[in-house]
Parts: sequence; structure tokens; C-alpha cells
Amino acid sequence: MSESTIRRLMIAPQVNVRAASNYKGLIQAKVGKKSNRGISSIHRDYHFTCCQVNYACEMAEEFSQNFILISADDKNKVNIGVPAVSRYCQLREYFLTNDSVEYQLHDFPYPGHKIIPSGYLELKHKSHRCFNRRGRSDERKELSPTGCHERRARSFSPDRPKHHEDDSTYFSRDKLGRLHRRYPRTGELHLYCKVAKYQQQSTAKHASDLDHIISDIRKQDPNKTCVVCMCDNGPDWAKSNKTFFYMARLWKKLHLDYLCITSYAPKHSAMNPIEHAWAPVSHWLTGVILPAKLPGEDKPPHEQSRLTDEERERKGIRVLDRAVQLMCTYLHRKWDGFPCRPLQTERTTILLSR
Repeated sequence: MSESTIRRLMIAPQVNVRAASNYKGLIQAKVGKKSNRGISSIHRDYHFTCCQVNYACEMAEEFSQNFILISADDKNKVNIGVPAVSRYCQLREYFLTNDSVEYQLHDFPYPGHKIIPSGYLELKHKSHRCFNRRGRSDERKELSPTGCHERRARSFSPDRPKHHEDDSTYFSRDKLGRLHRRYPRTGELHLYCKVAKYQQQSTAKHASDLDHIISDIRKQDPNKTCVVCMCDNGPDWAKSNKTFFYMARLWKKLHLDYLCITSYAPKHSAMNPIEHAWAPVSHWLTGVILPAKLPGEDKPPHEQSRLTDEERERKGIRVLDRAVQLMCTYLHRKWDGFPCRPLQTERTTILLSR
């Protein structure tokens, strides 16, 4: 019996296509697909943490004129000298026939040559999400010679409240019929790129990045004095006195009325909205090889045997700074209609001179 015949005895890979009728379904098996939802067990605090996050986000959306909603997390480290992301990521860019990407035979990373992109997603609604847009019923009314139409319009009446509980644009109901406020899941992405060798991620670094982001937002709108930040349960966001100290100092420095740091249960950080932003960032860096050597040189600094330790260290710093600046040029794009704003937090030369 051939392999194709055995496959026809299994379940159809997709039941909503015409070719599904060729599968008999006698064997309860089918071709598998990749998934990252393989959670072995649901955490005991999963329901509580989801409610906690939803309450904070719904409150921020209800009083959006005073709240800043942020989703924070770190991306996997980006390599220097080898492909920035895994070579298994598919290319989605256009290249000339004689200028395609050429990978090395092996991806042996250079020691200490990595970049940490810290992401902060400022959650916002798209500009077209409003009730003042033109409805199809108005167009039908203009085309009608009598100025009226028999067909019932699906658009909202002008005197209808903007935030009516039956409006699916602003509200939704769960399986028990309870009303929930919809909050955005995308927005402006702020990327703070750090050199992993000299700038390890910590709670203090996150507080510094949030200080910069919130200060810029409040310059444009001083009424936003409340902040809700969704994060994961990593070591740099751990529920400890250290995190409480830096967040409290941030709250005091910015004169905030409210600062909330919330997160989902362990092993459920995939529900954090910023996790959906790492896929386009990886696609933008696919095929990119950040140089590990200076212009005009054939070898990286750590492979040049005639250099002293101090000269090798200085050249290595210049290589890392140049790689971060080049990476930021690749990330100046738009995602889901919102801009991506990469930023080099602090030059390594200035950092080491202190």
C-alpha cells in the first residue's frame, strides 16, 4: 500500500476545502503542524492573573484620556557577525539576481557580540476606529430619488451614544454574558537596543526606558498621569523589593497619580500583546548580517593577534556601537499601521568612560 493511499485513509488536513472529500477518516491521524501553545498544564493562578490584567487594561481604556497602556518584554538576543536571526526564518525581501543573501557554512557566534532589544508597545487604537465615519446607509439615501430607503440601515443612529453597551466596537461579552471593555492590542513599538556584553538587562534599565517613554508622551498630553504596564515574570520583572523600589522611584519622579505593573501567570506570557510584535521584527532582520569587523579590516578585533588588550577592547566597542546603529536603520518601519521607533540607549564608549 502506497503512502498516498494511507494518507487518504486519515483525517483531512483542512476540512473546509473541496479536497477534504477525498479523505476517509478511518485513521484518526493527520499531518501535524507547528504550534507554540504546548503548555503542559494550566497554572493554578491563570484565571486570577487574567482577570487582574483585564481589569487593569479595561480601566485604562475606559479612562483613556488619563491613562497610558504599555506592554513590555525583551526579544531574543540578536547576533553580530553571523545571521542576526535564525537562518530558518524565511526571506520576505526583494533582491537583485546577483545580490542575494549568502550565509556562511556554520553559524558560530562571536563571544559577547549580541544585542538585546527591549520592547515597549504603547497600545493604541487605529485612527479609523471612530463613529464619525461615513456609513453605507447615507450613500443609499443620497442615491434614492425620494430621499429614503426601505432597507434597514446597519449603521448607528446619529443620536445613539458612542459607548453603548451593545456596540461591538467598544464592548464584548464573554461566554457567561458579562460585559467587557475592549482595549487595543497593537500600537507604537519602542525598541531600546542594548549591547549584551556591557548592558545587562535589569529592573533599573526598564525603569529608565519607561521614564523616557512616559516623559515624551506627557509632553504631548500632560493629562496622562496614570500608567498600566503589562510584563512577564522574568528575573528583571520579578515581584521583589528591588522592582518595587525602582517602580516607586519612577512613580515619584514623574509625579504620576497611578502606576500599575501587572502580568499573566508563569508560562502564559504568550498572551502579552507585545509577543505579536516580535514576528515582524524577526522578519525585518532576516537575511541581515551585522558586521563584526570595522570597515577596511579583514578580521574582527578579537582575531587580530598583533593588538594589545586595550586596543582590542577599544576596537570591539566601536564594532558593537556600529552594529547597534546599523540594526536601528533596519527597524525604522511600520507595523500594523503604527511606527516602530528603535533607539540606541547609550553608546558603549560613553558608558565605559564613566
